[in-house]
Amino acid sequence: MSFKNSTLVSDIKNTVVGKPYLATTQNLGYIPKLCPAPEKAFTILGSGDSVFQLVYSGAKRIEAVDANEEQFRVFSLRRAAIMALEYKDFCDFLLRPYGKKFLSRGIFERVLPHFQFGENETSLFWKDFFGAIKITDIVTYKCFFRGGIEFCGNETKKSLAYIENPKAYKQLKANLKAASIRLHHDDAIDFLIRNGLDYDWVDISNILIYYYQCVANRGPDIFEKNLRRLAEAWNDSANNPSSTMVLDYMFGIGKHELENGTIKSRTARSICESGLLEIYDRIFTTLTANFGRLKIMEVRELADAMPTKGPMDSVIYVTGRPL
Repeated sequence: MSFKNSTLVSDIKNTVVGKPYLATTQNLGYIPKLCPAPEKAFTILGSGDSVFQLVYSGAKRIEAVDANEEQFRVFSLRRAAIMALEYKDFCDFLLRPYGKKFLSRGIFERVLPHFQFGENETSLFWKDFFGAIKITDIVTYKCFFRGGIEFCGNETKKSLAYIENPKAYKQLKANLKAASIRLHHDDAIDFLIRNGLDYDWVDISNILIYYYQCVANRGPDIFEKNLRRLAEAWNDSANNPSSTMVLDYMFGIGKHELENGTIKSRTARSICESGLLEIYDRIFTTLTANFGRLKIMEVRELADAMPTKGPMDSVIYVTGRPL
């Protein structure tokens, strides 16, 4: 029993691995600070945490895109778990990897009736999964999911408003009933260029590394060209001038390193970190060239999930422009 390899799409189809994330590795505390109450939002699906954060904040319409279709199954499981479980049981089931109830078959039986209409294939998938697999430790967990949750633990609560306390969790559950969430198996940049950026909130953070690694093999100017097209779509959009687009989330990179252009000059601890620092430098340079002066918010690193090490992560974003 294992996750099948996804049929991946567009420019990043050769770089996104089949395993899905079960929890975010980003500190999503930036979302309520940058956009307290978006009406219409676009985000990368990932583990679903960004979607749930937006729903908790009051977003009524959300478009979520991911190139790894296994993430849709994870999202459906997590949404069903929220609708089925009380606060403590949800945390035990999906957020406490060292607890006895983590991915428990018994808890899943309570979740199973709460999959949505049209999710029959997904619910059967998880029924088979929990029938065949018993997660006993982090090693077993990593056979099916990408790493990250083992570094988070209770720290996750500090970055996700909707699980800070039972009251917030209850509010998310109520908001989910009314929210319109549309999922798309697509490349985020292609999707936005084709369909426009008529959103209060656009968040494509944490995909540009994959994007760069793939399209760089097709020519040195492809990455720049596609980000230029995205910048043109952003500038041409008839969007609210107060809207925000988050372009990247850089792990272990401080604001001063970005603003002073000293990313590559940092002493790397490994070959992997050195390579990633070079990619981050190229990404930031390209974003600046196409979007102008970028805004940067520092957030405390919560998940030691990337080769780049540092106490702070950086959220890189732009805000609205004249219509």
